[in-house]
Amino acid sequence: MYTLFRFSHIFILLVLYGVCPRKLKGRCMCFCFVSLGPTFIKLGQTLSIRPDIVGDDAADALGMLRDRLPPFDARKAMRTIEKSLGTSIHSLFKEFNQQPVAAASIAQIHRAITTDGRDVAVKVLRPGIERRINRDLTFLRRIASWFSQCESLKRLRLIDVINTFTEMLRFEMDLRFEGAAASELRDNLKQDEGVYVPAIDWDRTAKHVLTLEWINGIPIHNREALINAGHNLDMLTRHLSHTFFNQTYRDGFFHGDLHPGNILVKHDGNIALVDFGIMGRLDQSTRRFVAEILRGFIHRDYHHIAQVHLDAGYIPADTNVATFALACRSIGEPIVGKPFSHLSIGKLLKQLFKITQDFSMETQPQLLLLQKTMLLIEGLGSTLAPHANMWELAEPWMKEWAVQNLGWKARATEVHQQFKQTIKQVPLLTQSLQQWVLTTSQEGLKLHPTSLAELNKAQNHTVWTSVISLAALLLALWMVLHA
Repeated sequence: MYTLFRFSHIFILLVLYGVCPRKLKGRCMCFCFVSLGPTFIKLGQTLSIRPDIVGDDAADALGMLRDRLPPFDARKAMRTIEKSLGTSIHSLFKEFNQQPVAAASIAQIHRAITTDGRDVAVKVLRPGIERRINRDLTFLRRIASWFSQCESLKRLRLIDVINTFTEMLRFEMDLRFEGAAASELRDNLKQDEGVYVPAIDWDRTAKHVLTLEWINGIPIHNREALINAGHNLDMLTRHLSHTFFNQTYRDGFFHGDLHPGNILVKHDGNIALVDFGIMGRLDQSTRRFVAEILRGFIHRDYHHIAQVHLDAGYIPADTNVATFALACRSIGEPIVGKPFSHLSIGKLLKQLFKITQDFSMETQPQLLLLQKTMLLIEGLGSTLAPHANMWELAEPWMKEWAVQNLGWKARATEVHQQFKQTIKQVPLLTQSLQQWVLTTSQEGLKLHPTSLAELNKAQNHTVWTSVISLAALLLALWMVLHA
């Protein structure tokens, strides 16, 4: 019955979208997702970074989707808090403002003052939201399974998309995860200049409740208010650029929803980040991949870009490298050589990912989230200081990072790590070989006791040889790194 209801609802919305004037299509699409409820609002936000599925126009339209919904009764919020934390609201807060300051599809936020006098924001999940989302996810998995039977749609990995989406929602529906993400980001950035992440109040945080430090500040997109408050917009742009690169390239853990409402400027000029429901993570190899292709574009080395894709396994092994390099040239040449003030790396990556679809590159959600975040940051930077460019501001930082992560020292460190992983497997390999010989001898291959003794001796010799080799390699690497 629920599936039938959802199908009929979606059919009506598709008809509405079909008759909507072209210039209003984007707003109409957002309305359709909002009318379908919280799960589909979140799905729309996820699809906004998947132009390979919905197309560029739809992705741009869904990028404007914000999950602002009417608030729910504050008494229900207080009951959720008391049930989650196992105590009365008065023992937790000296004051609790029943008028929410923000209401979204999953939760809403109240301002409060703790019993020890701290100003905090209290995020509370909507009552019954888990049951509703789980029903919608079952429906979406069924739809994805049906469409995945179509050969032409298999490359889109719709089931994987829904599974990733499910994990994202599971993360958002357990506010302890969001608190942990904020805590990790705070630890990563605590020594950085010009950026601030609020502290988590773990004593007042549970699965359905998140309490964190209240931030007073001006939304970063309110340029006039920032100027009136005496803030240096060029400095803010520089800090915004540096914190983005520190998060993505240094730490590999970045805020994945940096729209203007989630960035505030405090009275001391520090940029404060809020709302940690969507976070991105990049491993070292992915960070190096992105840096290598950007360096390839800057130096117009399109064959290098193609080879990096091939080496990373992002395109099939039988891809014609020369043809792929030519495709990369087609998007690089119109951009390369322009001054930094006209350069958009976010748009460059967007075009690159679109071209890679023609070469059967499987979707890399973490790269799409990175590219979306780049576009958001570039847009904010151009709003704050139209004459500046985040890439120009970050150029010294990028050069330093490249020396540390793309130079010979980085390669030596990588070889060292790979050798350590390999050497760990040597005892296991020799043990497995001995076990195989023993088993084989018991089942029919008879070995003389002297031969078995020699095998044990050879195993011990192999382990000691490995240890000595590792020590020699570590000494050589230490001499290279400290030369």
